Amino acid sequence: MQITIDKSSIHLKKISPEILSLDIAFNGHRVWSIDRNAIDSGSLSWPAPLIPFLTGNAHITLTESASQSVLFETDVRFSESSESTSVVDSSGNRLAINKWGRLGRTLGGRDDTFQTRLLSTASEVIQVLREYGVEPFAVGGTLLGAVRDGALLPHDDDADIAYLSTFSAPVDVALEGLRVGAYLEAKGFELVRHSATHMQLQFRDEHGNIDYYVDVFSAFFTPDGYINQPFHVRGQMARKDLVPFGSVRIGDCELPAPANTDAWLVINYDHNWRTPIPGYRLETPRETQRRFQTWFGSYNFRREFWNEFHDSSSQNEWDNGASWILHKLQRTPRLSEVLLDIGAGDGSLALAAAQLERYERIVGYDYSDIASERARLLLGTRGSEHWNVSFKHLNLYRGDSLAALDRDGVDAPFDVVLNHVLEQVGHLARDNAWRLVRMALRSGGAAYATVFTKPADDLSFRDPRTWHLETTQLAKEAALFGLRLETDSISAKGTSARPEMGLQITLESDSDDRQLIDRRSRGSSMKTLIKRAISKIGRPASRADVNALREANDELRAEIDELRRDHLRVAELVNLVEQLLTPGRDGSLTK
Repeated sequence: MQITIDKSSIHLKKISPEILSLDIAFNGHRVWSIDRNAIDSGSLSWPAPLIPFLTGNAHITLTESASQSVLFETDVRFSESSESTSVVDSSGNRLAINKWGRLGRTLGGRDDTFQTRLLSTASEVIQVLREYGVEPFAVGGTLLGAVRDGALLPHDDDADIAYLSTFSAPVDVALEGLRVGAYLEAKGFELVRHSATHMQLQFRDEHGNIDYYVDVFSAFFTPDGYINQPFHVRGQMARKDLVPFGSVRIGDCELPAPANTDAWLVINYDHNWRTPIPGYRLETPRETQRRFQTWFGSYNFRREFWNEFHDSSSQNEWDNGASWILHKLQRTPRLSEVLLDIGAGDGSLALAAAQLERYERIVGYDYSDIASERARLLLGTRGSEHWNVSFKHLNLYRGDSLAALDRDGVDAPFDVVLNHVLEQVGHLARDNAWRLVRMALRSGGAAYATVFTKPADDLSFRDPRTWHLETTQLAKEAALFGLRLETDSISAKGTSARPEMGLQITLESDSDDRQLIDRRSRGSSMKTLIKRAISKIGRPASRADVNALREANDELRAEIDELRRDHLRVAELVNLVEQLLTPGRDGSLTK
């Protein structure tokens, strides 16, 4: 075994194949765990979230996760500071890299009351789910810890609860998930949606900071004999292995559990579930990801990135786009009473627009609640109590984002602006952005947007700020919604050197969503695609045949994804109509 550690990386060689996971601790505090795949890579840079904490000096130990035996230890000086390296938050709470690659508080860094507090809350959630009329049971790390150790996993930071749906059709499962979430909110829980079938309940400490989570998932059988629990679990399972539910215990807390806990844990993890692997990373098969994301959506795409960004950064990289938008608004005939700033960030553009004194009301919408909190703070420091400016949540990945106007009382002509939003969201969110733009134009208002048209030098899928969209692609998308783009190059100034384009958006025609519906039908039908693929079989294939087969396969996959996504569209539509038509509704829509 050969291990060396320095201030930039960890180098591992000849590590026994029996070691499946290593814990890395600074001064006795675990900050990171790595699994076998990472060990086999040989060299690991320190994770990006840890880098800001790498100052001073640390006594570093590498411990085998399963046996807790120390394999290696050394002293490392990260900087000239004489202080010990400490990975804590602003309140002094210990942090570690969690299973999602982000820093968070885990059980191992908590006080002795945390497990009792979390389990008490999980039991309360279970009772509320039963009141709704579904049967909950422990899953994920909560079930694993209970079965293997009789305790919560020391590296975990939440409780995992699923409920068994009696439905099998994805549209019904999705609609039920939306209704369950609404019920939990009505009971006073703070809920953030990851999908139609995955809800995260957040619980805060006395200072208003998030203390812990309880995740709630839908689970359901499909006619093919598979048990499904989005976002990860899908596998063959006999109904008798799940129900009637048994129970597991953690301390004095009894939780409902699958009848055959071993069978569930093998599907959830793998056959090595009995071995502690704190660095274990869930590797969901691509087909399962596609199935669940198209059936139930992905409402949380890159939200954590934006929360972390707005928690620690300014947004001056978008100032050029903001200046262009403000210039356009000044020259636009004053026809609208309301301005919607979608992707408002820290609120600087919305507040600058308020100083133009053109609007009776301005609403800044953002995906990140932390961004909206910063915007409200900025609003308070500007001495602007007489401005009618507010900052609210909007999730473009959700169909009910289109109900924001009704919810927030926007019933007059309105303008809409999107400063570097279109290129920094996924295509499903962009569809809803185009719809909101079209609604603004049909109301008699104007619409402006800005985009980067070239990628950043450090382009990364993890960092939406580095993304781009070419104007030709934008024009094609806009045309599907009956919209036309007039482009204007924005001069590079200050920190931005990337090509930047301003877009004035107008109505091409009084269109509806028929073009979107027809988008698929313009291609080949699924039957034709299958015939084309089959026709390539049975004779020697040329390179052209292989390419044609690959193209037909890609088209077929896209067609299947669209058909699956229709389940979610119908469920969201039914749920939205129900909310909007319910007498006395409070207008709340989950995040």
